[in-house]
Amino acid sequence: MDLVQGVNHIATTAESRAQEMLAASNDDAAAKKAQRDSKLLRLALGKFGEGLNALASGLNKPAEAPKVEVVNQPVPGLDKILNVLAETIEHSIFPLVRSMDKKLDIDLRTHEKMSEVSSRLRELEAQVKNNRLDKPAT
Repeated sequence: MDLVQGVNHIATTAESRAQEMLAASNDDAAAKKAQRDSKLLRLALGKFGEGLNALASGLNKPAEAPKVEVVNQPVPGLDKILNVLAETIEHSIFPLVRSMDKKLDIDLRTHEKMSEVSSRLRELEAQVKNNRLDKPAT
């Protein structure tokens, strides 16, 4: 993997840099500090690389489907509220709608009959006017 190789390269470079600093430095305190820092960096990068390897190997495995269980419990008393609502709709609103439907049906039939009577009256009126025009006045 590129990232793991990069981390290993950083560790190697840091170690060689620490060795160079040790060789160039005559101060024992600075040399010990550089060596300690190099060692800490090497350990940290090693653990980081191991973590990346573990992560990479985990990504290559097929993931298991999560197991989900849903338990839906009704709110206490909700069934009573729903029963009352159903009773209200069934025994008050539904009969009212049914009555209104019947009334509208009756009104519609009445309107159709009135329209039919009105058109017949217009026809009769037209016939009466035509008969008057055909007959001369005496």
